[in-house]
Amino acid sequence: MLLDQHLAEVERSHRDGLAAGLDAAGLDRPYELVVAQTDALPAGTSKSLREGFERLRDAGVVAIVGPAVTDNCLLSRVLADRAELPLLNWSGHEQTRSRYSFHYQVGSLEEEPALIVDRLVAQGRTHVALVFDRSEIGASYLRWFERRAQPAGVTVAGRAGISPTTQDTTKEVQELRATGVDTLVYLGLGHSAVAVASALRAGGWQPQVFTNTALMYGHMHPERRPMWEGWVYVDMYADDNLVLRELRERDPQPWQDNPIGICSYDMGRLLGEALRLAPHLNPDGVLEGLQQVKQVPAAAGHGGTTMTFGSWDRAALKGDYLVSRVWRGGRSEQA
Repeated sequence: MLLDQHLAEVERSHRDGLAAGLDAAGLDRPYELVVAQTDALPAGTSKSLREGFERLRDAGVVAIVGPAVTDNCLLSRVLADRAELPLLNWSGHEQTRSRYSFHYQVGSLEEEPALIVDRLVAQGRTHVALVFDRSEIGASYLRWFERRAQPAGVTVAGRAGISPTTQDTTKEVQELRATGVDTLVYLGLGHSAVAVASALRAGGWQPQVFTNTALMYGHMHPERRPMWEGWVYVDMYADDNLVLRELRERDPQPWQDNPIGICSYDMGRLLGEALRLAPHLNPDGVLEGLQQVKQVPAAAGHGGTTMTFGSWDRAALKGDYLVSRVWRGGRSEQA
């Protein structure tokens, strides 16, 4: 039921953003938003993702919004280029970009570690333990964390790799606790963060935890928030964003503490702008339209974040789009 509700929110937000993008000049013909739901990675399969893409392609769509999760987006990048069909993926990996695959950054494997390290240094926490997913996502986070940490003077006393779908990290947490540090960094997709939190609680260890956008899952799964109490993480929305404030004033409920809806609105807005700017309403025309999108105010990120594409630019968000937040008392607060 929760998944169905989440998908409904994503679709509604896409539609709202699409309408907003077209409002500037309108479209001289009707349009249809076609939805293909798949059980893709990590819980599903790449075969399911491929079949979903092919259903949309065969339906004659002129562009695709989705999928999410880096592993899926790396595959859909290849599919989009083969089909010469514009795709706007939402993931955290810059390698998901290509000629036909545009990237709306829901987090950033390359940039989030810098924000985490800066927060650590600001709080004087320069000696840490680290746990990470053994996956493409976890490995990328780890690589970029180490590149930022060393020159900043942050040392890693111990590290442990875990399965991204594990339900038990007791052994790894015990080993990291033995390092004697009071700060833990988690880097991963987020499913294993539940197991890490459970092991911390069961073992009575209460380090200050810093992590990436993994804890955005707390918005979808309220029952997880108590176990992540006090964890500092990276999110996609900020209290000083005027576009988001306007959306909340217009209709508070859908946009309150809902970063996925906020990002979905932005992606709909991008597609609407591209359709409006497209010289022809076919895949190549939409490709050209996407490349002409410039300086569109984003609902995500800190105030002043904008969305721009170009001939060789496939990264949507420009500016200070990553936001430090903390789960406290069941609510996400700006840190």
